[in-house]
Amino acid sequence: MNNVIFLGLLGVFFYIQAVSLFPDLHFPEEEVEHVIS
Repeated sequence: MNNVIFLGLLGVFFYIQAVSLFPDLHFPEEEVEHVIS
């Protein structure tokens, strides 16, 4: 269970780093929100 939590935190960390380093990239969630709104 600890490995799953560690991988989850690692994924969130890299996701945040990707967003901060590459703000021009369009992530699927942003595209979905844009389509809905």
